[in-house]
Amino acid sequence: MVGSNHSSGMKARRAKAAVLAFVLVCGALTTASSTANADFDTGWHAYQKTDFAGAFNAWQPLARQGDARAQFNLGILYDQGKGVARDPAQAIHWWRLAAEQGMTAAEHNLASHFLAGEGGDPDFEEALTWLKRAAGHGLARSQYTLGKIFGYGLGTTRDMKSAVNWMRKAAEQGHKGAQYNLGKIFRDGDGISPNMVAAVYWFRRAANQGHARAQSRLSTRYERGEGVQADNIQALFWALLAADQGEQLAVENVATLRRSMEPADVELAERRAATWKAKPEG
Repeated sequence: MVGSNHSSGMKARRAKAAVLAFVLVCGALTTASSTANADFDTGWHAYQKTDFAGAFNAWQPLARQGDARAQFNLGILYDQGKGVARDPAQAIHWWRLAAEQGMTAAEHNLASHFLAGEGGDPDFEEALTWLKRAAGHGLARSQYTLGKIFGYGLGTTRDMKSAVNWMRKAAEQGHKGAQYNLGKIFRDGDGISPNMVAAVYWFRRAANQGHARAQSRLSTRYERGEGVQADNIQALFWALLAADQGEQLAVENVATLRRSMEPADVELAERRAATWKAKPEG
């Protein structure tokens, strides 16, 4: 039983680490606009000049008056230790105030901190509450994170139907990580029926945006003719792109494909790869 408990504990830790690898706070500040008041603009211009203390001094009074934008930005400054000593508790305090006014980025940041459990144990219940709010408001990053959490069963019952649902919402908004993960789910048939055509579709969308692992997996599909007609030129093309980003499996596949292909076909794939550019969605 000790071995079983150890194995379960290791799996839980790996799952948490995998989730935390992509659960990042929204670090972009709320910026000034034509409708912003002068004090908020003053803080924004100070921040752009790396005068973080000036930004803090401009935004703090607004935050205390209930300005959600200033509250969110104050949370960023406290979280990053810019213009003020780093204080995660203060970051959470100001993000909570902004989140309670419906600011989606603040909802996500709260969830990220509760999930990470900085300074203590993770609070999965609180994290899921804020993630669901942000995801429900349409934030792709939160939808993706929620999909991963349901997929791992981290702090909740593993639910692949919910995982696919949230992952698809993020993927349809152009989130390349979600697109790649949907491709894996359809490839492996994890909780759903395997569908190589769907796997290729999602791998391709992520690959077109420059996702290295998606490019590598798409290369493999072309090499094996899974969900798409076999085509070694396409296989080498995508493997070259992934290998250029350091994807080790793709590096190995490039060597294997080059040995088995005609020189003219290798040259064609290399020419295409040399001129390729990522096409971000949205």
